[in-house]
Amino acid sequence: MGDLWIVKGNVPESWNFDELTLERGERQTNDWSRTISRENWLSSVSIPVTDNLTNNDQSGNNISFLNAVLKGLDYKEGNLINTINIYEHANYTIQAMYITDHDFQNSDEFNYFATVVNIESIHIFGPAVFFKTSNNTVTHLTSNELLNCFANFYYVQGIKLSYGKFTNIGVNNYEPDIENMFKGYKVRRIDNWLIFSDDKDSGLDDLKESDNDLSLFNNIVWLKLKNYSGEVNESMSDIEHNKGADYRGLYMDVDESYIRNVFFYGSK
Repeated sequence: MGDLWIVKGNVPESWNFDELTLERGERQTNDWSRTISRENWLSSVSIPVTDNLTNNDQSGNNISFLNAVLKGLDYKEGNLINTINIYEHANYTIQAMYITDHDFQNSDEFNYFATVVNIESIHIFGPAVFFKTSNNTVTHLTSNELLNCFANFYYVQGIKLSYGKFTNIGVNNYEPDIENMFKGYKVRRIDNWLIFSDDKDSGLDDLKESDNDLSLFNNIVWLKLKNYSGEVNESMSDIEHNKGADYRGLYMDVDESYIRNVFFYGSK
């Protein structure tokens, strides 16, 4: 089964961040996710795993997916629907659909969650439907995966390689704090990756865009800028928790599988 998540209108005051913390250098979201998942503006719908999304497949599974989306959006004939990317992992993508022609004056219809998490800097009103795809197939999207997209706006998860082992690193997703944390480190930029090390024997200078030998590198930290990082900051500057364009939320979460797929594919 695949899970879709329907997020109805919500505002900054709907959120409580007391249980979203950094502990021992890692972002802790489990308790916070359990609390948020009980909110009445967040619900899930299970559907059969859906294949061939790009081929206009008319199978029963695909129709179930489309029906669930239309119902979740409270679609009316003539509404225009857009699909946007929320999180682009090396192995999968979290996406959302929303109706583009809503123009609500009532602030309760503003979708704070969908506005914060989308990487295309779009202010969204009304419900949005979130789902996860891999190889054009809708797969299971957990509540933690969904809510981590929002937690990322506050704390980003990076990855450190040390003595052949990858570990998570949680950092306040706020540019001045990141700059202070890595002050004195050597830094390289490869595409949208910022890669840090304070070890002269790390091998950082020899790191290539792909096909690296894992055994040749040590004490390296990876952070990744979102594809639309400048636009994210500009769009969020007038929203609660980010007034004054404070450069929050510019980096996306990465995990071990992401790093392995990009930089060390085939290396053990």
